[in-house]
Amino acid sequence: MRTALHLAAAEGHATIVEFLIKHAPVEQRQELLSPRDRWGATPLNEAIHNKNTSCISILKKHGATEGLDGHLNSGNRSAMIEEDNIDNH
Repeated sequence: MRTALHLAAAEGHATIVEFLIKHAPVEQRQELLSPRDRWGATPLNEAIHNKNTSCISILKKHGATEGLDGHLNSGNRSAMIEEDNIDNH
């Protein structure tokens, strides 16, 4: 499941990334920093993939981790995202 943090990191909205992290419940913050979507990507993967350096810095500063072992750039994943976006509109 893609979260608000995935979307903010993917789109480069650093202030929103910071806001979401700051307002996450302290006892769940680490867990909420690196959720994996259905492709295994975390918000940090999304920020890296889209070269959103501010978001990368914020996420790393707070201890976010990467997922999916470098498969984010696969064409298959891109096609799945496009299909998902079409299906949800």
